[in-house]
Amino acid sequence: MTPANDHNETPIQLNPALDTAALKKTFAEGGRIHIPNILTEASAKRVHRCLTNEVDWHLVFNEGEKTHTLFPEQVKALTEDHKAKIRQIVLSQAKNQFQYIYYDYNIYDYYLNNRNMDHFLHRFHEFVNSEKFLSFIREVSGFDTITFADSQAMAFGPGHFLNMHHDEAKGKNRKMAMVFNFTPKWKLDWGGVLQFPGKDGNVDLGLVPAFNALNMLAIPQDHAVSYVSPFAPEIRYTIVCFAREHDDAELFKSMRA
Repeated sequence: MTPANDHNETPIQLNPALDTAALKKTFAEGGRIHIPNILTEASAKRVHRCLTNEVDWHLVFNEGEKTHTLFPEQVKALTEDHKAKIRQIVLSQAKNQFQYIYYDYNIYDYYLNNRNMDHFLHRFHEFVNSEKFLSFIREVSGFDTITFADSQAMAFGPGHFLNMHHDEAKGKNRKMAMVFNFTPKWKLDWGGVLQFPGKDGNVDLGLVPAFNALNMLAIPQDHAVSYVSPFAPEIRYTIVCFAREHDDAELFKSMRA
């Protein structure tokens, strides 16, 4: 797909009606928060249009510690036999180990390598690294050392999932995960729920895919995306960002100069 040149479009904007003090109090109580209407309506609709119409998705899944990435042309060329083999690998491993499969577009990697710079998702990456947004999340989370955020678009279709994990990664200096939701229509029956386990082994909190909402969680914190049912007629769209205290902040600033 060919992204439109969006440099002259209305910038992505936070919802000006957000109550930062109330959000800060909620986050402090449990280290996570669900924020509806995070962006202005026009901003959210534009991001959704980009995710549904303007992204050439990769398919990613793991085999043990090895990650397999199928590029867009490879995804389009998959036969039913190929798809069945991938499902067999993924489902057999998911029983007893960390496993994932979903569509991916790593905005941060493209941005750092100066590729597809006219893509609207790069405007989103610049938005989450703007001082206005970084100040907002520092205020809500209390993590004053956050200087930078990476970004990755993700799409979960039927048969996709992400097993339990905690988002901590050696050398990444991640302080918080931010999951922007851009799914206008979804039912609980379809799966794809962001789940947090309780101490008793039950689900302590489950967040159904939503539209124009932000889920923020301190790292490390166990969570998973439940299996998307084969009968789900929609796609679960998110942009996942990790707020970090990292020297890459300076690199990012130099690339924008």
